[in-house]
Parts: sequence; C-alpha cells; structure tokens
Amino acid sequence: GNPIDWDDRFKIASISKTYVGTVALMLVKEGIMELDGTVSNYLPNELRQFVPATEYVSYDTVITVRHLLNHTSGILNFATLPEFSRVQQGSYANWVWQPVDFLMMTSDSLIFEPGTRWNYCNTGFIYLQLMIEYLTGNTLGEELNSRIFQPLGLTATEYTTTTNPPDLVNGYWDFDGNGVLDGFNDVTGANPSMAYVAGSICSNIPDMITWMDELAEGSLIGPALQAERLIPLPILNFETGELGNIGDLSAVSVGLGLYDEYLSMA
Repeated sequence: GNPIDWDDRFKIASISKTYVGTVALMLVKEGIMELDGTVSNYLPNELRQFVPATEYVSYDTVITVRHLLNHTSGILNFATLPEFSRVQQGSYANWVWQPVDFLMMTSDSLIFEPGTRWNYCNTGFIYLQLMIEYLTGNTLGEELNSRIFQPLGLTATEYTTTTNPPDLVNGYWDFDGNGVLDGFNDVTGANPSMAYVAGSICSNIPDMITWMDELAEGSLIGPALQAERLIPLPILNFETGELGNIGDLSAVSVGLGLYDEYLSMA
C-alpha cells in the first residue's frame, strides 16, 4: 500500500469520546445539565426504561453524568457482549445499528454499584449522545459541528453515523488474535453505527493536533470545568476496576472522558 500522508483521514475510534465529553461539559457550563445530575433527568420518557437497575438502585437515581464520563456507572459495555461480536465478525459492513439497540442490550442489570469501581463502557457514551440530542433538540452531529468542528477550524473532522466517507485510510481489527492484519480483519467498511459517538469520528493529523491542544487548554468549557475534567480517578486494576488514591503512581488516572498515563520516551 501507499505510505500514510499527513493529511490522510482515518477513523479515530475511542478518541471520539473526548468530543462528546466536551459537548456534555459545555452543556454543564450552560446550566442545561449537571455533572452530578441523574441520567433519568436528561432522557426522554421512552428511553428511561432501559437504564438498568439492580439491588443497588431502585431505578437510576444514583447513575450520574459524571459516572458516564469517567466509566464508573456500572452499566455493561455493549462491545463485550457476544451478540455484538457475532454481528461485527459477520455482516459488519452492512448491519446498521440504532442507538437504542445498545441500551436494550445492556438494560438487564448493573455490574457494580455506581461510583464504586471502574469499567470501560462504550454504552455510557451512547447515553450521553441521546441525552445531548434530547436536551438540545439537535442531532449530535449538529452539536459537534456548531460547538467544536467549526469554531476550531477542524475541516477534516467528521462525525459519521451510518455511512463511511470514501477517503479513509484502511483500518484493521485483529478479530482472531493471531497478529495478522489481513483482509478478514479490514474494518474500513464497517458501518459506523457500530459505535456512534463512542468511536465513529474521522479526522487527520493536523486536526488532531488542534484538538489535543484544546483538550489540554479547555477553552471551550472554561477553567472550572477543565479542572473538574482533569481531577484524576486512579485505577489500580483494569481487570477488577479497583480504584486507588489520588497521587498513586502505580495507577492509571482517568478524568472526565480522558486518560492520563505515564509513557516512556524510549
């Protein structure tokens, strides 16, 4: 194949979550929702039934916006479920998901009491998408364009829902775990509805540099919420979700839609 060019566009996968997280924090800044407000307050009535309940909660009174942003809601991650994996490894190029599908797949129960553990959760960002759309009356794409893409001049950045742009660099997923990225593992044509805003934004390197600068500065959300976004939630064990103490260098810190991890320069 051809070498990747500076301006080539590609799917940025879960970096997409930083964009929806920023829109959510902008709504918090505007007083449209609260970080510690419950999820049910920001969903239409027909979707509230899908918020899972267990012995921990009578409904969803303790699942908050903050829990969704830092992956401590206890909601199941739809991407780990067999029914999702079977579709993605089969007719992934043609299958079109609806956001409510992911809510239905994960509505049976919580896997822990909200706020007590950490578990990576794509489903939480589908909830955020639906909440943003309900509260603003606009599609998430419209909100991303007006609040982030246009103001920052991100001309190569695009939120896709059910159709892929024609100019993407090929991407791969090692489904069979053998380390060989062949045609079977080429997911460039996978329908972007498989993740929606949890992983379906496309961009290029110059736009990503601009976006990383914004995440570091927080000009769109202001100093107070930027400080909130950067408060670390230390994770001691990714398998169990055990949380540690702030300042523990053995932990990976998670903010509101962000990760902070020490990287080697080697």
